[in-house]
Amino acid sequence: MRVHKTVSVGVLKDRANYFLANSKDEEQFERIAIANFLGTILHETGNYHGFKYLTDITVGDETRRAYF
Repeated sequence: MRVHKTVSVGVLKDRANYFLANSKDEEQFERIAIANFLGTILHETGNYHGFKYLTDITVGDETRRAYF
């Protein structure tokens, strides 16, 4: 018998937000992938409520963000 496991969208969002805020500076491409993945999941499940940049993007990295 196959068992399906699910994870809540909130848990995915929390884990992705942690990575986006705390990953190494060299992991910019990984942050882009996580942000795109999370944005898609949030939109498709009706849970997208925007995001904010964690740094000043004029001098910082626009991949440092937190989703609501």
